[in-house]
This record gives sequence, C-alpha cells and structure tokens, in this order.
Amino acid sequence: MQSLPTPIKSIKSGPWGGSTAGTARDIEKPWRLKSLTISYLGLVDAFPFSYIDQKGKKRSAGPWGEGYHHDKIETILFDPSEFVQEVSGAYRNHHDDILVTTLKFVTNAGTYGPFGNPQNVPATAFGFRAEEGSKIVGFHGRSSRFLNAIGVYT
Repeated sequence: MQSLPTPIKSIKSGPWGGSTAGTARDIEKPWRLKSLTISYLGLVDAFPFSYIDQKGKKRSAGPWGEGYHHDKIETILFDPSEFVQEVSGAYRNHHDDILVTTLKFVTNAGTYGPFGNPQNVPATAFGFRAEEGSKIVGFHGRSSRFLNAIGVYT
C-alpha cells in the first residue's frame, strides 16, 4: 500500500505576466510535479501539466491556453527524484493583451527550454528560484487563447 504524501505548506509566488486578461487558473494544493507540456511557436500557446496533490491523487491541469496545430509541442516527464528548482521566461504586450512569450525550467537534473521565442522583444523577463531545501511543485496563472501569466507553488 502506498503511503500518502507528507503535507507541505504551499506557498504561492507570482504570477508574472498579465493581471487582467484571461481567466484565473489554480489547482488543488500540490505535492509534486509529474509532467508538463508546452505548446509554443512565437508565444506560449498552451500549458497543461500533471501533479500529485497533497492527498496523493494524480491530477491534471489545463491546458491553459488553446494551442494550435502548427505549434511545437514539448513534454517533460519528471522522474520521482527530479524536481523543478527554477522557472524563468518573459512576457510582452501582443495586440493589447499581455502574453507569456518564453518559458524555461531548471531541475536538479538539467535545464528544459527556453520554449517560445526568446528573441521576441521587447519583453519583460521574470524568474523565480525556489529557496534552498524547497522545490516548485505546481503552477497557477491566467489564460485565454494563450498563456497570459504564470506563477508557482513551492
């Protein structure tokens, strides 16, 4: 029998990006990330992910944004021993809407990305690194047709 995860105090940071466009997105209290997928081309078009909540239940979130058939799609599957330490990226105004243009994830095993268009300027950069002994376990944010903002849970 699998034991339940040890509860952690979830701390929200962010979101970075637009604060009014799209719909606010949030999740049940997360314990560990299992996977994430980024659908992108010039912007981050869609962002679904899966995680284990603090009751031990596997959950899926998103996609936040719609994605398109011509997009590049990358999926990251995290080993049980792998955890996200840092999320960074950029956002910019696009037709009177603030959208996330680039995302990058750093884990204890390596770096994924940047996904999107890092040369999409002018853009405002953002970055978050989990404190020593902590890890990023989930996300919150805003989305419409695209990803408008992203924040993290540690």
